[in-house]
Amino acid sequence: MGDMTAAPPGGWKEFIARYWRKAPVHFPAMLNPGLLSASEGFEILVAASRAAGEPGSRVPIHFYTGKGFKESDPRAFLPLRDASLDAYAERLAGQLPGQNFVLALNHAESWNDALWLRCRGFLRELYASVGIPEGTDLAFWLSRAGVSGFGVHNDPFDHLIFVLTGRKRFLLWPTEIIRTHPEVVNDTCYLGIRDQSLRVDLEPGDMLYIPEGYYHVVEGDGRPCFQVSFAMTSERMFWLDSFRGAMHRSQEVRLRDVPSSMTIPLTHFEGGEVTTQPPPTLELLTNVFTGLGGEMRLNVARTWLARLTGLGLAAPRERDVRAITDADLVQGDRDNPILLYPVGDRLVGAARGHSFVTRENEGIRALMEHVNSGHRGRVGELLDAQVATWRGSAADRAEAHRLLTQLYRVRAVDVGSLLPGMMD
Repeated sequence: MGDMTAAPPGGWKEFIARYWRKAPVHFPAMLNPGLLSASEGFEILVAASRAAGEPGSRVPIHFYTGKGFKESDPRAFLPLRDASLDAYAERLAGQLPGQNFVLALNHAESWNDALWLRCRGFLRELYASVGIPEGTDLAFWLSRAGVSGFGVHNDPFDHLIFVLTGRKRFLLWPTEIIRTHPEVVNDTCYLGIRDQSLRVDLEPGDMLYIPEGYYHVVEGDGRPCFQVSFAMTSERMFWLDSFRGAMHRSQEVRLRDVPSSMTIPLTHFEGGEVTTQPPPTLELLTNVFTGLGGEMRLNVARTWLARLTGLGLAAPRERDVRAITDADLVQGDRDNPILLYPVGDRLVGAARGHSFVTRENEGIRALMEHVNSGHRGRVGELLDAQVATWRGSAADRAEAHRLLTQLYRVRAVDVGSLLPGMMD
């Protein structure tokens, strides 16, 4: 799977002018090849399902059954040993005879680096015009149903929807129609307004756009269907929530040294004026918040750069690799450069949705410049050159070594071979 740069007929700018946040639109046979194949999607479902069984797992995978799509314990229904997508769908049909079911996986892009690059390439031109949304989620939906158990509903995000296998029919209504028929909301009985809907029959290779807040319902044909969709939202106060979370974490660390309870000494005073200093325990509590602004700037910069390099997608999982050695050849990707931003005496960087912090150092900057050039180099020679040029210390060299290993883990550098299209 390479970088994907397909666009709607007429291009993204025309799409934005005519449809973005305005009206749904169906583009038949737009993607050939598609975002990914059904077999590749099934491999991702299997990998996520296996990880979901590990202790402490927080994999966002869900299973729904029945007419109302009631959430069930997914463990008995996950594809762990099924040989193929067809075999898995056949097993589910046997386990749940005559019942609707949905297996849903959020942030599927994080499970495959090649898919992640495709998603980013696909969304780049759209986001260049509308901005990076606060949330972008590539969701997988493997389902068998008649009418969707969610009924007639709207979503607080914009949707780009594709089908990998099977077919689905979408019925869509503007808010004005639903406002006169409030009884259909979240209900599967909507015959009274069915003829007022926009009907879209979605097949593999098609793309359907549904604007935020547009009401819809999904009808299946009772056979398994594998659907993927980008959910893009700008209504979650992401930056404020991120700031609050970072501030809370920072405070918790700092407050560990402050007594959980304390008494204060009775201070003698005359004439209503207190001339003594606050007791040490209160001074300690006050000092907890000194310098908090600098930490917040660092955290905001990390989040900002990570989202710039990932277009808001969930970052691909780090790979489990050995530490880089002086003898290794390393090479960066000039088409996906590492971004740097100074914050005081620290240097914030990001690549492929992952961020890092290191000391502000000209040697590190020069090393990152070399990596971003796409030229291959031997680690020991590169680090020795930076230390000699910028009068770096052994600690500086060790920090650069650690940073290269971290970049290797997030696939920002490759080791031992040239990347496609790169030159020495």
